[in-house]
Amino acid sequence: MKKTVHYALFVLLCLATGFATSLMQRPDIETWYPFLLKTRHMPTPQTFGIVWTSLYFLIGCSMGRIHTNPKLKNSRKEWWIQWALCICWSIAFFKLHRPLWALGVALFLFVVILDYILITYKHDKPAALCFVPYLLWVAWSCYLNADIYLYN
Repeated sequence: MKKTVHYALFVLLCLATGFATSLMQRPDIETWYPFLLKTRHMPTPQTFGIVWTSLYFLIGCSMGRIHTNPKLKNSRKEWWIQWALCICWSIAFFKLHRPLWALGVALFLFVVILDYILITYKHDKPAALCFVPYLLWVAWSCYLNADIYLYN
């Protein structure tokens, strides 16, 4: 029962964070983002919502798994760092309108996610594997972010 509570709390934290950042981004998505030049490979707005909801669920499940494991203290630190960086990316890109800064944050986020996977895999493979789709999405996001910076 205790493990289920950890899963639920961290999944809810991640989903709430995603919801809060979407509210924060909404004015800029309506007034600034549509006027940026974008690659033809840019996913639809609906795709972003579906993907991020799925990723937030996996990110929360991963922390739910590692939260009480004493061997995964470094993994927990990495988890909180990636969580903060994810929020910072939204602020840099949407609130500050700084795609280059956001790209720097995204590249750092990619490194932190990769490190999380590598250090977590030794002790909890499922928790590490939950971050693989996240790593792939952030890699794709770096490409999209770089295109927006270069086109604009």
